[in-house]
Amino acid sequence: MFVVARAVGGQIIGAWDAEKLVGYALAIPGLRDGKPYLHSHMLAVLPEYRNRGIGINLKFAQREDALTRGIDCMEWTFDPMQVKNAYLNIEKLGAVVRRYTPDFYGPSTSPLHGSLPTDRLHAEWWLKHRCR
Repeated sequence: MFVVARAVGGQIIGAWDAEKLVGYALAIPGLRDGKPYLHSHMLAVLPEYRNRGIGINLKFAQREDALTRGIDCMEWTFDPMQVKNAYLNIEKLGAVVRRYTPDFYGPSTSPLHGSLPTDRLHAEWWLKHRCR
């Protein structure tokens, strides 16, 4: 995904502690109704670095990069059962949720999902509006 994102104009933004990569954000470009947007595929922070503002700073770095490219919308999906993600996405960033997809990724053998369905909410982040 990193190679593809780089090749097609996506974003790869890292957070570093000296020489150590402690978090990253990965997004790929999309086109909807003739307008470009970025789909943020993943935001990840090492467990020992969580709750230090790294995730929100990565999202703001994505925002700044997107705006310099003339892109004013980012979208991504998130698990509605993950309260911290919902709080970051909706309360902190001001993302809007208009769509819900049951079992978005289908059956999964991932330890992250277990045997649960991969239901997802779709966040829309309008970058020129309501950033906290």
